Amino acid sequence: VCAPSPQVASRRLSRRLCSFSTRPAPRPGQVWAGGLTLMAGAALLSAWRRKQCWALRQGRSNSPVRCSAAQCGTLAELRRALAASGVDAFIVPSDDPHLSEIPPDCFARRAFLSRFTGSAGTVVVTAEEAFLWTDGRYFIQAERELQPGWQLMRSRLPGVPTLEEWLLSNLQRGQVVGIDPEVHSASFVLDLQGQLEKSGVKLRCLDENPVDNIWGKEQPPLPREPVRVHPPEYAGTSAAEKLAAVREQMKKEGARGLVVSGLDEVAWLFNLRGGDVPQSPVFLAYALVEAESATLFVDVAKLSEEAVAALSEV
Repeated sequence: VCAPSPQVASRRLSRRLCSFSTRPAPRPGQVWAGGLTLMAGAALLSAWRRKQCWALRQGRSNSPVRCSAAQCGTLAELRRALAASGVDAFIVPSDDPHLSEIPPDCFARRAFLSRFTGSAGTVVVTAEEAFLWTDGRYFIQAERELQPGWQLMRSRLPGVPTLEEWLLSNLQRGQVVGIDPEVHSASFVLDLQGQLEKSGVKLRCLDENPVDNIWGKEQPPLPREPVRVHPPEYAGTSAAEKLAAVREQMKKEGARGLVVSGLDEVAWLFNLRGGDVPQSPVFLAYALVEAESATLFVDVAKLSEEAVAALSEV
């Protein structure tokens, strides 16, 4: 399935998981390659790309996040958006929708918001305060990069509360913590929800990430590096054999479907490689494996003819 954005891909995948119905006739823009389904969404992709164009600005950092005069009001804009949504605290992690260790630039929301460019850290913004939690590797860097109005929370130092502890100590019963569910693990969300509920604080999953609306035209576009075939002599096992092994394990577990969201796992499973993430031969995609078919959620425009041919054999 061609995914013009992680949000669209996630919604399509959710609908597919809910249905598990007999596959209908191909729709316009949809191609079936054996048991693998590829769907094109050029119109949605075009809209996404029009909304997000990347303009580099002058600055000292080599990060894709650059300081500009407009960013002085970033926190104020976010606070207005949160107030309009009835959210009292918003959590911004470093993660992308695939929980990648190194996310593409277009998902560097925490870096855009805080200007802290280290690889690990989590932000919490309230109506009056803004915090960054990070570990000892980045204390000096964070001190240099954080702007006035931000507080550095030095994780694991004595007397420094964890993010969860701070929320529980500072929010009142009935207040709301907002998150973008696309960029948090289920275990984190369930654990946080359980802790907040004990104090009468609500956890709300937002339909849209408010940081994206503030970032606007300066947000980098989704990467569109070409997807290539990983040769069998290096892969060792064909994609068809890997899918067969996965289905055998699914059968043992009584599972009707398996969602594959890790980029390295998708690349391994289908013997494909890409360049959407720096220093990593992976590409933005999801996969859904079922007993009789497999669906790959990927931008079809990135697939080479060789890759399409290889997928047709799956």
